[in-house]
Amino acid sequence: MTNKQNTTYVFSQTTLLDALKEWELAQVKAYPKQKERIQITTVAMQHFLRSEQVKNHKMILSGNPDDFDVVMPELKSPPKKPK
Repeated sequence: MTNKQNTTYVFSQTTLLDALKEWELAQVKAYPKQKERIQITTVAMQHFLRSEQVKNHKMILSGNPDDFDVVMPELKSPPKKPK
């Protein structure tokens, strides 16, 4: 992509989690065979928001990304691949 825009997103943790859960449910409904991949993507986004990169790039205004709640506690880690 050569035409980069400097877009600033502003949202609270609660708003983001609500939107992420809504996105996940819509994606699973549209692509039920991809449920596991969609869930992994949702968890990956949550992990990213707790990452050092978020801290290093000053992507938060207040609070601590380590306090970020997980939407789906049963998926704190991506599911293991079958052997």
